[in-house]
Amino acid sequence: VARFWLDVYAKAGLAGDGRAYAVDRIVRGLAQLDLGATELERSARLTPFGRSLFDGMKAEIAELRHDAECNAGMPSNPPALVCRDDGGFEPEISKLTGRALTGPEAVEEHVRRFGPAASAGAEHTG
Repeated sequence: VARFWLDVYAKAGLAGDGRAYAVDRIVRGLAQLDLGATELERSARLTPFGRSLFDGMKAEIAELRHDAECNAGMPSNPPALVCRDDGGFEPEISKLTGRALTGPEAVEEHVRRFGPAASAGAEHTG
């Protein structure tokens, strides 16, 4: 998905809010890929074949990051945007702090709100 948005960013001639939304989707996608790879690295028990696939996946993530940051000049912390029902865009607002988020912050907040630690905390608060 991040590669799709990188292609849209590079080839679709987007401007203004549409371009900003594509940037958010690229940077957010990279943050999600990093999160997934970190979790697999930490928790997965991989067979030798699985390790080779995982190493290939990490190489693809690194290549995508290089394409985004070096070749396309992506910022590391763009504003997180959401698409409204009318097709316009607006800043994504934190459900925890009430302030506007960046793309990576939106991924971090999602993990805090819905990840395993949040689920475990919910089980103990009843």
